[in-house]
Amino acid sequence: MKRKIIVDSCCDLTADMRAEMSIKSVPLTMMLGDKEYCDDSSLDIGGFLHDMGEYPEKASSAAPSPFLYQDAMGDADETYVVTLSSKLSSSYNNAVIGNNESVVNGNEPACLLDSKSASAGETLIAIKLHELIQAQMPKEQIIQPFADLSTI
Repeated sequence: MKRKIIVDSCCDLTADMRAEMSIKSVPLTMMLGDKEYCDDSSLDIGGFLHDMGEYPEKASSAAPSPFLYQDAMGDADETYVVTLSSKLSSSYNNAVIGNNESVVNGNEPACLLDSKSASAGETLIAIKLHELIQAQMPKEQIIQPFADLSTI
């Protein structure tokens, strides 16, 4: 059975942790005026911080698009998606839309988890999901600890 965990790039997993746990990260986008920075492995953090320090106005950000979530979901038998709090970002809502499109294309619905948190909170959820998956737990037992965060 192919199981997959997807997080948005607000999740504080290191690249090594994501690789070790086979976790897919979909990037948020940060913007300084018309200039966009994709929060993925190609991001020059030092350059971004420098540019942000020089930028006289307010920086903004955008959640991953529904298409990025749909694409990341692929054809896994079970997919678990952990997002930045829906109170802070549209990441969760875009994951819902991406999941709906994925289902329309014949894939199994994902278990969507609104972390109701950010960074470290997402990280803890992703690590626990990985542990439960590694223990070969059935889906119902995997999502049980997250019942107040999940939609299926």
